[in-house]
Amino acid sequence: MEQVTFKVQGSQPEPYTVTFNRDGKKLVCLCNCQAGVNGLYCKHRLNILMGSIEGVVGGTEEDVKTILSWLPGTKIEEALKAIHAAMDQVELAKRFLEKTRIDLAKSLRG
Repeated sequence: MEQVTFKVQGSQPEPYTVTFNRDGKKLVCLCNCQAGVNGLYCKHRLNILMGSIEGVVGGTEEDVKTILSWLPGTKIEEALKAIHAAMDQVELAKRFLEKTRIDLAKSLRG
């Protein structure tokens, strides 16, 4: 089994510990923040999985690249693709909403 650990500064004074464990194609990501401990979505893990070192105070950019190299073929990779697709849909919806607001404003003026 391979392991990479990060320290990530979050909202608490003490940085959170984010750990990635890989065993073959099985990848497990743990964070000791309140959301992570409760098995919920955690931005500390997601940021690293998206290739960001934002908030990382222990760990390197090379460590992030290592984690990204572990993704292909995992369930996490599939879930990240779904998140990216959902984010794209949200962006399209925001643009559509803005356009319809502009159209409404024009209509209201006569």
